[in-house]
Amino acid sequence: MNVLDICKRILTKNQLDHIQLNLTNEERYNMCFDIINHEININEKSLKNEALDYQMSFEDFVSIIFYHELGHFLDKEIDDIHKSTNDYYEILKLDPFNNIDVLSNIKNNSIKAEENAWLIAEKFVDDDIRENFMLVKKNSLEKAKEIEELVEKSMIGKIELEIAKVKVEELKKQLGQTK
Repeated sequence: MNVLDICKRILTKNQLDHIQLNLTNEERYNMCFDIINHEININEKSLKNEALDYQMSFEDFVSIIFYHELGHFLDKEIDDIHKSTNDYYEILKLDPFNNIDVLSNIKNNSIKAEENAWLIAEKFVDDDIRENFMLVKKNSLEKAKEIEELVEKSMIGKIELEIAKVKVEELKKQLGQTK
């Protein structure tokens, strides 16, 4: 069974036939909910590779990841989380040097969206794949948290570097005035 057939079967079973699915070659993800267009983008090659990594059947792995993406689609908080995250990015643009707390809020929003999606996804999971679902969920949430921590640290590092550059320039000016 191909990836679209698996996903369409799940949509029909759950009376969600109105959800748009798109095949993509985008390599950054295996499946992704597009919040702007309210559709799910699917990379079949990436799914096949990751199913092999997990040593589970393609159909089971696709089902698990698709349930997760349905979780994003059905999350009642996702629009608010997305808006809040965008607002935080706007704050960062205005004042990138004094907003380390804003970076933490962005990280927390991202993790909240992932946790919500997995929680909603659990309602769809059949008992025969529940153990695999729990494994993928655990690994995915750990990876999401790790990535968000790295992004936050990277952004803080960039902010600290920019602050240091400003201080160096100020010191250079002060030294130039004392000569």
